[in-house]
Amino acid sequence: MCAHHSHDSVTVLCPQCDLVVEIPELERGTKAECPRCHTHLAARWREPRRQPLMYALSGLVMFVLAGMFPFVSMKVAGIESEITLYQIPSVMFGDNYGGLALFFMGFVLAVPAFCLFAITLLCSGIRLPPSLAIPVTRLLFRLRAWCMAEIFLAGVLVSFVKLMAYGDIGLGVSFLPYCLFCVMQVRAFQCLDKHWVWQRIAPRPPLPVALEAGKGGLCQGVRLCGPCQAILPADMHECPRCSSRGHARRPNSLQLTMALLFTSVILYIPANLMPIMITESLGSDFGSTIMAGVILLWGDGSYPVAMVIFIASIMVPSLK
Repeated sequence: MCAHHSHDSVTVLCPQCDLVVEIPELERGTKAECPRCHTHLAARWREPRRQPLMYALSGLVMFVLAGMFPFVSMKVAGIESEITLYQIPSVMFGDNYGGLALFFMGFVLAVPAFCLFAITLLCSGIRLPPSLAIPVTRLLFRLRAWCMAEIFLAGVLVSFVKLMAYGDIGLGVSFLPYCLFCVMQVRAFQCLDKHWVWQRIAPRPPLPVALEAGKGGLCQGVRLCGPCQAILPADMHECPRCSSRGHARRPNSLQLTMALLFTSVILYIPANLMPIMITESLGSDFGSTIMAGVILLWGDGSYPVAMVIFIASIMVPSLK
């Protein structure tokens, strides 16, 4: 791994603890971490262009295949029905779940597909003009956290365990391509070096001052540009490379953090006490809380799925 593949600048600023770190030229397949907080700083992949490109292209192919064939099937009382991945929003709209349908189309279908397409464009041999490459790259890394294809897949597996009590659940032909699509998407992001991508678009702005490794950036009068990782003067609010606006210290960050924290704690209590899923059968409604679902999965022998839900929905939020 390497912070800048041009190898003419090896000074980076840790995005977590603000430590100035000088990284030597790295061997292929190695990485660099912050000596203070151990945050991943840079990577020099063996094939920084081909690896993410191949994973992204493979993911797009799997995404197309996942929508061409039945995704899941269910057989109840001799009646069997199938549904494709792209038919799920229409079913949600028909059942008056319009908001959930829009969420599904946006964060399960559109955002992951856009990210893979953007990676394909940026890692191909096509030289995009900066006026197009800069906004695409900024949007790509901003939307990275909103790719929820694998979250949807986990929800599908949980639903299978619940619905098996009411009928026979089968996996369609497109279920495996969708699983491969999720894997390829994660792997494409893992192999994508943000420093390498931005360096291809435009060189990093020259350092405003001579920085001393081992000291904080703010005490030396510099800050980090979050989107493109450029080191800028602390009083410069707009990055000359990616045109992103930022501050050395986010205004009112402590107040906003505390407000969101208290709100999340308040909402966390009813989120665990009230039903998260309602199943209707023979005219009767049955509600299930998150913990009740974990207990049900554990009792049915679905230990891995139960552990995933417990860790992601109970333990991790509580620790945070």
